[in-house]
Amino acid sequence: MEASLSIILLVLLALAVWQDLAERRISNVLTLAGLACGIGLQSLWGGSSGFLNALAGAGVGLLCFLPLYLSKGMGAGDVKLMAALGAWFAFPQALPVTLFTFIAGGVVALVVAVTPADEVVLVRQWKQGVRRITLELPGGAIDDGETAEQACARELLEE
Repeated sequence: MEASLSIILLVLLALAVWQDLAERRISNVLTLAGLACGIGLQSLWGGSSGFLNALAGAGVGLLCFLPLYLSKGMGAGDVKLMAALGAWFAFPQALPVTLFTFIAGGVVALVVAVTPADEVVLVRQWKQGVRRITLELPGGAIDDGETAEQACARELLEE
């Protein structure tokens, strides 16, 4: 990917991170613009083959992260952002990008969930989809007028 296009992609991702941290969501405008740019650029570079590879790459991002959304492990904006990222890298390069994102997200989740006493916080939850109790990281949203610390305390009590 050319340097100028890499910068555009980094700006897109930085905007998504900023928006996610500030608003606890990633807008459709941002994700769909990223998806359209990825498909458009791949089509320009590779014609119909580039277009199909961009769609396949978007499918990789979407299908790999959709189960996390369905199990309430992440938001829909995250899934759509991964579809856009998959389109930018196209198939088959979208596969290692998706794998790296899984690994990086897992590491970040573990770092965030480690207490000062080096304990990992997990909760047991019944999941109807798999019909069993699962162990997962606590999660939730920050309510209006609530600090991050207050939200963490509330979520732990709720879990």
